[in-house]
Amino acid sequence: MVYKGGEPLPYGNYLLLYIFLSSPACLVEYIYLLYNKTSKILIYGFLTFSLQTIFVVAPVILGYGLIVGIWGLLFVTTFRFIWLLALIKKYSEIKLSWVFIKEHINLATPLVISTLLSGSAQYIDGLIVSAKFPPEKFALFRYGAKEMPLVVTLASGLNNAMLTQFRQLGQIKQSLLTLKKRSLRLMHILFPISILLLFFSDIIFPTIFTVRFSSSSGVFMVYLLLIVSRLVFPQTILIGLKKMKVVMMASILEIILNVTLTLILIPNYGIVGVAVATVVIYIVEKFALIAYNYYRLNIKPSEYIPIAWYSIYSVTTVVLFVLIDHRIINFRFW
Repeated sequence: MVYKGGEPLPYGNYLLLYIFLSSPACLVEYIYLLYNKTSKILIYGFLTFSLQTIFVVAPVILGYGLIVGIWGLLFVTTFRFIWLLALIKKYSEIKLSWVFIKEHINLATPLVISTLLSGSAQYIDGLIVSAKFPPEKFALFRYGAKEMPLVVTLASGLNNAMLTQFRQLGQIKQSLLTLKKRSLRLMHILFPISILLLFFSDIIFPTIFTVRFSSSSGVFMVYLLLIVSRLVFPQTILIGLKKMKVVMMASILEIILNVTLTLILIPNYGIVGVAVATVVIYIVEKFALIAYNYYRLNIKPSEYIPIAWYSIYSVTTVVLFVLIDHRIINFRFW
């Protein structure tokens, strides 16, 4: 592997080998999810994380150099790949079925497009900022345009874990109740943490980075509001019921509206307007999917959303954001 100018990319061959081994190894968690073996996911996660700490982080900290850490990473990745092969041998058989392939290509294509579009939203925002603002503003935006990691990780985990619960039509009511209970559990954990981050956002960026990035806290505060859309899961029901095209159309509409609203808000709100547009459109997308579930599938929001708690947390978070942002309450200077 080489750079565009012809210079060799450092550790390029190791990178290719890592990508080759790590990409399929991610299937381990999904196999366990399909067979409802949640305890084995915990064991697998604990073991692989421990191995990464021992073989990747420790050599670098102890001064053995980056190359030893890279070899350690390849060792752990190879271990995960072998684990995957063992699971495939245990739970599957080699069989070529064109009917199966065709069915899953039809199901996967809209989902792949939806994932690609949703994942590219922040990159599109970055392109708009880089085109409309000088480089220093782009840097401020990129450092601030971050969600709270726990929200993304735990919400995605719940979404993936619940997909298998909607395979059997006769158990939808129970699956909806389970989704409601588990999402409420996340709300009790993640909303209070997000609210605390709102209060302390002004000291986080100067402390972690430098004083020059203090302005990034405004963008970060707006991105914290994405929790309002992250912790409702209408898309989980649709994907579980194989309504992939609905999710895809929502993602296409999301990108179009996001770009449009971003360009409208930039003249008055600057880089913060880009973040506001993203938050607004994500919320609109989720409520559109909720409406589809209600009017087309006859699934009421109250069946899978703890509406009372969700409303209290969402309104509280938004109100506190407005008060803090307008300096009506001044916890931000602690």
